[in-house]
Amino acid sequence: MGRDRTMPAALGKVHRRWNTPWVAITVAGAVALVLFVASNSLGTVGDVLSDAISAIGLQIAVYYRLTGLAVVVAYRKMLLASPANFLFGGLWPFLGALFMFWIFIESLGELSAASIAIGIGGLAVGLFPMV
Repeated sequence: MGRDRTMPAALGKVHRRWNTPWVAITVAGAVALVLFVASNSLGTVGDVLSDAISAIGLQIAVYYRLTGLAVVVAYRKMLLASPANFLFGGLWPFLGALFMFWIFIESLGELSAASIAIGIGGLAVGLFPMV
């Protein structure tokens, strides 16, 4: 991915002698080490994994909400062409987006602070590549 420029180009550098992506290996090792230290300081690895899995649910709710809204926006010119277009291209995806927003809000009250921090933090980190 570094070679194809979908990730920073430095990640695609290959070691001259061993033909391995040494920068990518170093970055992956550093991230793993940071996660290991964080998991040891936050509690057991099982607790951290449980919080991370719960956080994925928050992220999925946000992504499905965005998808429902994107469908409505993408088909906005065709919505009034027929009742089926309005129902399946407008109303149904919009109601799905509202439902996912409701699920997101309700989940915030049920999850631990670590799950919320991981979920919203992951969404915030995703803003950087998007920009």
